[in-house]
Amino acid sequence: MRVRRIQVKVTPLPPRTAFICTGASGISAVACGVAVDSGHLYWASNSSGKLGRAALDGSEVQPSWMSPGKGHGCGIAVDASSVYWATDSGVYSVPVGGGRPTPISESTADNCGVAVNAAHLYWASGEVPIERDPLSAGPPTAIVQAP
Repeated sequence: MRVRRIQVKVTPLPPRTAFICTGASGISAVACGVAVDSGHLYWASNSSGKLGRAALDGSEVQPSWMSPGKGHGCGIAVDASSVYWATDSGVYSVPVGGGRPTPISESTADNCGVAVNAAHLYWASGEVPIERDPLSAGPPTAIVQAP
C-alpha cells in the first residue's frame, strides 16, 4: 500500500477566523474543524461554506465533497452514520455517504464547535453557550447557560 503524505501549514488568523490550512494536495481553504471516521477525514470550510473529505491516507481529496449552501462552516463531527457541522446560521447533518443536508437547529446564530457521542450532538453558539440535541429525535436543549 502506498501512503501519500500531505504537508499542511497552519497559520493563526485574527479571532473568529479559524486557521488557514494549505497544502499541495488541494486542501486549500479556511478550515474550521476536522473530524475522522474509519475511512475518511472531513473538514468544514469557513471561507466557502463547503465540506471537504479525503481518505485517511491523503488520497481521494475532495475539497468540495458537499456544498450545502448553509453558511460558513465552523466545527464538524462524525459518527458511524452522519457528518454534523455548525455554521453561522444553524447546525446540520448529512449521511456519510452524501445526500441532502438536514437541519438540526436553525434557531441559533454564530454556532461553532460540534461534538457527537452515542446519544447526543453538542455545539456552542453565540446565543446559548452549549446546546445539545438527542440523536434519536427531539428539540435542542440549552445545557450550559451564560454566567
